[in-house]
Amino acid sequence: MKPLVFEPITTEVLFDIIKSLPKKYTEGPAGLPCKIIMQAKDALVEPLQFVNNLSFEQGKLSYQLKQTRVTSMQKKKRLIVAR
Repeated sequence: MKPLVFEPITTEVLFDIIKSLPKKYTEGPAGLPCKIIMQAKDALVEPLQFVNNLSFEQGKLSYQLKQTRVTSMQKKKRLIVAR
């Protein structure tokens, strides 16, 4: 069994991750819409890289990143037509 090893994240990888976000105003874990993160990616990449790498280096993860938001969604009802 291989040990789990985290390598420092690069700015290129962060740019790829941001590019892969949905192009909607859906909020992410930080409460920011993905579209805004995409528009501000040039200003965000270096601070995100620093915080991410420092977090793994110290073995600590922000409390906000440990949380999740669950939203219940009602299923669409199908119309059944008797023949």
